[in-house]
Amino acid sequence: MISIQKALQIRITELCKQRSISILKLAELSKVNQSTINEFMQGRTKYPSVNTIKKISDGFEMSLSEFFNDDVFNKVVTEENKKQ
Repeated sequence: MISIQKALQIRITELCKQRSISILKLAELSKVNQSTINEFMQGRTKYPSVNTIKKISDGFEMSLSEFFNDDVFNKVVTEENKKQ
C-alpha cells in the first residue's frame, strides 16, 4: 500500500514518460508553476490542491477521471488506515 502523495507522483511521472515531456514542459502545458510541481514531486509538499491536480490533468489533455483511472490509485491507503 502507498500514500496518495506517492500514487500522484508515480502517475505524473508515468504520464510524463508516456508523452516524452519533462516536468518543465508539464508546468508550461498545465499553467502550474514549475516550483509548485517540483515541490510536490520531491516530497516537500504533501497534498496538492484539487485545483492543481485539475490543471495538471488538463496539461496532459485528460479529464480528472482519466487521470485517476489507473491501478496505482487502487493501492492507496490513508494515514488513518495505516494506524489501524
